[in-house]
Formats: sequence, C-alpha cells, structure tokens
Amino acid sequence: MKSELLAVIKEMIKLLQACNWPDKAAWFSQKQDLLRKLNPSDEEFKREISEIEKIMTGMGSFSDLPLYPSKESGLSEKQAAEKQWKLVNQLTELIRKIGDVSNRTA
Repeated sequence: MKSELLAVIKEMIKLLQACNWPDKAAWFSQKQDLLRKLNPSDEEFKREISEIEKIMTGMGSFSDLPLYPSKESGLSEKQAAEKQWKLVNQLTELIRKIGDVSNRTA
C-alpha cells in the first residue's frame, strides 16, 4: 500500500507542476521523500499521512486549487479537474486503508 500511496502522490506532484503550482508540488515532494524513508508502522509515518489527509479537501486544500494546465502539459482544464478529484479520492482511500491496517495490527 505504501508504494501505491507514493505513486498517487507522484501523480499529484506532476499535476501541480503542469498547472503552475510549484510551491504546492514541492510540499508534496518533500512529503513523498519523507514517507519513502519511513516504515508504515512508525508513528511518524502515521502523522505525515494524517497531515496530508487534512489538506486534501476544504477551503484552500488540494481539491480547492484552481488548475490551469500549461499548454505543454496536453491537459485541458476539465481533464485537470477530473484528475484532481480522482487523485483526491485515490489518496483518501489509501490513507483510510493504511489506517485500518495499522489499527488492526496495533
């Protein structure tokens, strides 16, 4: 599940870069690097994914960002928005699964 989580975050980074949000992409990239080093059973890993989950929805969140893809990205605004919501749903689902697994093994 960790590899799936990292793959979704990678896609989020690509989308943010394609839509001219380098600061947001850098934040997710830092989180991705940190998660890559941590074991999913570590408390720090759980804190990090909780922090990521908190910024997924709501005002000012990832899902709230207006996405205007660069021409080079090959994405339309509609495609970017659809991808944005798909990634929100995928990441939220993975975080919940990871939480369920860690609660059962604790």
